[in-house]
Amino acid sequence: MTIGETIAPTLYRPYRQGLVSDMNLHIRTTDMAVAAQAVRTELRRLAPGVAPDINPMTQAVAVATMPARAGALFTGGFGVIAALLATLGIYGLYWQYKVFQEMKDRVEDDIVTQLFRYEPMTEEQAAEQRRRREIAPPRIELSAPPKVEGGGRPQPAVNGRLSEHGGFGVMGEA
Repeated sequence: MTIGETIAPTLYRPYRQGLVSDMNLHIRTTDMAVAAQAVRTELRRLAPGVAPDINPMTQAVAVATMPARAGALFTGGFGVIAALLATLGIYGLYWQYKVFQEMKDRVEDDIVTQLFRYEPMTEEQAAEQRRRREIAPPRIELSAPPKVEGGGRPQPAVNGRLSEHGGFGVMGEA
C-alpha cells in the first residue's frame, strides 16, 4: 500500500478476543533496542508460540513512501541541473558584456588617439599622396587590323575587341 492509495476498511479487535494470524503493534520509543527486547519478553510470556518480527517505523513505511521519494529525487535533480544551466547562462552574459565593454573602450581610445594625434606630413608622404590621387591619362592603343575573309572593311579593336562604332577605342572602355 502506498500513501496515495485509498484505505481499505479496517476492523480493530483486541488480541485476547480471538485468534489473529498476524498482528501489528506500534510503539513510540526513543531507544529501539530496549523497546524491542521488552516486547519480545512480554510476547513470550503471553503467547509462547509467537515469533515477533520487530521493525522500526521508517522501515515499515519505506515501501509506501518510495514513489514520493523517487519523485522528489528526480525533481530535485532536475532543479539542480536547471540551476547550473542558469548559472552558466548568467556567467556567459557577464563575460559577453565585459568583452563588449573592452572592445568599445578600445575603439573609443583608438578614435580619440587618431583625432588628437597630429603629425605633420613629410614632403615624401605628400608627394606619394598626390601621386596616388592623380588620374593617369587614357591610353590609346592601336591594333593591327584583322584579316577579313571575303572582303569587307576591318574594324579597329578596343582592348582586343572590335569596336562597334568603327573608330579607335580608348583603353579602359568596354
